Amino acid sequence: MFFRLGVIGLLLVLGDCLVSGDEYFRIVPPALNSVRFVDDRHGWLAGNKGLFYTDDGGETWQRQPIKLGAALHSSVRLAIEEEGRIVFADQNSAIVRTATGLATGDAISQVWNHIPIARRILQGQRSMAFADRLHGWSVGPFGAAYRTSDSGKTWTRIATRTVKHLHSVFVVAYKDVWVSGGEGILMHTMDGGETWKWTQIDTSADLFFVKFFGAQEGWVCGTAGLVLHTSDGGEHWDRMRLPFSSGTGLNSASFLTKHEGWLAGVSWYDDNVSKKEKNIIAILYTKDEGLHWETQGSKFEDTLVDICALPSGKVWTIGINGTILRTLDYGKHWYPIMIE
Repeated sequence: MFFRLGVIGLLLVLGDCLVSGDEYFRIVPPALNSVRFVDDRHGWLAGNKGLFYTDDGGETWQRQPIKLGAALHSSVRLAIEEEGRIVFADQNSAIVRTATGLATGDAISQVWNHIPIARRILQGQRSMAFADRLHGWSVGPFGAAYRTSDSGKTWTRIATRTVKHLHSVFVVAYKDVWVSGGEGILMHTMDGGETWKWTQIDTSADLFFVKFFGAQEGWVCGTAGLVLHTSDGGEHWDRMRLPFSSGTGLNSASFLTKHEGWLAGVSWYDDNVSKKEKNIIAILYTKDEGLHWETQGSKFEDTLVDICALPSGKVWTIGINGTILRTLDYGKHWYPIMIE
């Protein structure tokens, strides 16, 4: 089944949802929480109700015949919910987290196989990432870490020597792995977990996201708007100054070069009219390695959970409730699009 993206005007009507604005679009019906583009043409969108594939730069999307899990509705589950997360992708194939394990297959044949994972590994899992089709890592509560070398069929427990919750894992290569967690913990191994180098960040914040772009350039995002950057492979970490208050959570990053990239997340504020706390999307852009930041996108109420930038200037970002934003010009304009 194919869906075509269409430009929306100033008013969106999505089922029983009425939205005003000109910089927002959503895929209906599935909520999405993961976006991955391999190049300008080939990309994937995944969430708790579906997996979609494009080979024409996002003009059309093909729903894959597989169910990934139940829908996300609460940002409280943001850091611990991995169902529907793309853990590996190339031009035609992908590995995606499901409610009970992994789905692996390709968009050409549309044949998808389910790989069950033991409940003790999935229970409370915070993050999973693969270096290639075979080699992957999973981390979770109380220092739990596992690795696989057979596409997730079997998993080996890795000693981390901590009981702190581990929130995020990024795999540079199979044995070159970064892990971030509670109370400022940041760990790095280059031998597959035999030994770990610890970096204790001077903060009580939980570090919910770690990602490297190459071996030297790395970014860490945490609670209270904390963003850290390294340009020397993690030897030193600098705290970034952001144009948001402390009521900000940044959940993803995508960089084209060491200087130019985007952060995406959410910023909270108290609405004086409704007397309730509301959240608006947060998109930050830098072209000088984080010395200065530009806010992009509209102030729409959602929590952005993933972002993917391409050298052509196209950037995709998605929200926990199924919001999708796309730009074609490095974020100068974010275009509203929906599936017809």
